[in-house]
Amino acid sequence: MRLSILKTVGAGLLCAVSVRIAIAAPMTPPDGIRLEMTLSKSECLVGEPLLLTVTWCSEIPWSAFMDVDLGLPVLRSGEFRVLDADASQPVDIEKAMGLPVYDTRVLAIPGVSGAGETKLNTLTFSKVLIPLRDGELKIPKAVLRCSILEDIARRNSYTSRYPSYFDNNFFRRDVPDGFCEFETACSGRKIAVQPLPSGVSLTEIVAVCGNLEVSVTATPRSVRIGEPIELCVRLKSDEYPEGVSRPDIAEQLRSGGFSCDETVMTPQYEGGAVVFKYIIRPENADITRIPPIVLRYIDSNSAALVEINSASVPVSVSRRRVIELSDAEGPGVKNPGVAFSPHALLAVLAIAVGFGGAALYLLRKKKQ
Repeated sequence: MRLSILKTVGAGLLCAVSVRIAIAAPMTPPDGIRLEMTLSKSECLVGEPLLLTVTWCSEIPWSAFMDVDLGLPVLRSGEFRVLDADASQPVDIEKAMGLPVYDTRVLAIPGVSGAGETKLNTLTFSKVLIPLRDGELKIPKAVLRCSILEDIARRNSYTSRYPSYFDNNFFRRDVPDGFCEFETACSGRKIAVQPLPSGVSLTEIVAVCGNLEVSVTATPRSVRIGEPIELCVRLKSDEYPEGVSRPDIAEQLRSGGFSCDETVMTPQYEGGAVVFKYIIRPENADITRIPPIVLRYIDSNSAALVEINSASVPVSVSRRRVIELSDAEGPGVKNPGVAFSPHALLAVLAIAVGFGGAALYLLRKKKQ
């Protein structure tokens, strides 16, 4: 391979120089080591989530490997939205192994497949892919590069342990003594992606799925004007709840007399559903309910636009009481222009510095 570089010559002049670079190909992997990649579907709609599963299979214990570099180009593709499969494929943190993929780590689930002489150790992780355009989309092959112990006797004598040395130093200059480098890859995949119904875009819907159910809860349900209420919108999808987008419901709430804080909280997954939380505040005392939340999604079975809504939630909103000096009780001069009672003066001071509870106590002290 030849590469053109710029070289300084003479008085700061640059010229292009062709440099020959020798590229050494990694060795073929030993028998019993392979990489697999599967997709939950080969056809879908734009915005419909798919589950991508990658499995590293090996007859050799993980302790015999070093310098792992796993490339998964689809993670950097602009044609897909890539999400962690937190709900679809939950991971036991205590048993998981950290597998370096590009500049980050994914939690892979260790396992065993087969039996006897065909027994394989496996490391598996999954990602949710959401295609962002229609047409035939390609998922490039995944490539695994790493170092492995050359001596079979030494390799088999190793005790399997958590491979903390699964680092991403494959491209370092020096290979550790007793190790050799190899590369293996799996085949890529193709997906036939159908367009959404005419006039519908992903920004107008919350999901593309077979079925979607919505329910709403609110806590507390008895408040004063301006006090916060935690509104939980629970969306249950028939598959891959990670693919459900956070609904923008601020305008719907505003029409019902509520303001909605801009703070975005992390979604929670439970029982095949995703829960989005909002902080809302009633703006007047005439409100008696939180209005139904209306959402739209695409039914992936019929490619039809479906509208669903939650039930309304009853609430009780009371007015805030404004405390004035006339509310003060206790001995004092009737003409406030001449003097204030000690309790009233202390109450005003407490209000000024923000001690509302102390002010109420002082204003009512005489009644006690």
